[in-house]
Amino acid sequence: MTQRWWCTFLLVSLFIVAKGESTAFRDKLAGLPFVKKIDVLEANENFSEKYLVWVEQPIDHKKPDEGSFLQR
Repeated sequence: MTQRWWCTFLLVSLFIVAKGESTAFRDKLAGLPFVKKIDVLEANENFSEKYLVWVEQPIDHKKPDEGSFLQR
């Protein structure tokens, strides 16, 4: 997936969280096939909830059979 896709995904995600649908958002995020782990982080004065998301990335997008790695 391209960087442009990831930027769009993150912007949409932030918009959903800002609208107060964070629990529903976390459930939707966990349902994505490439999301492998979600850590809930301590909230602060700037954010009511924070997450550390681990996604599975192929080593080579043109050759996905060559393996993958987790990226946070």
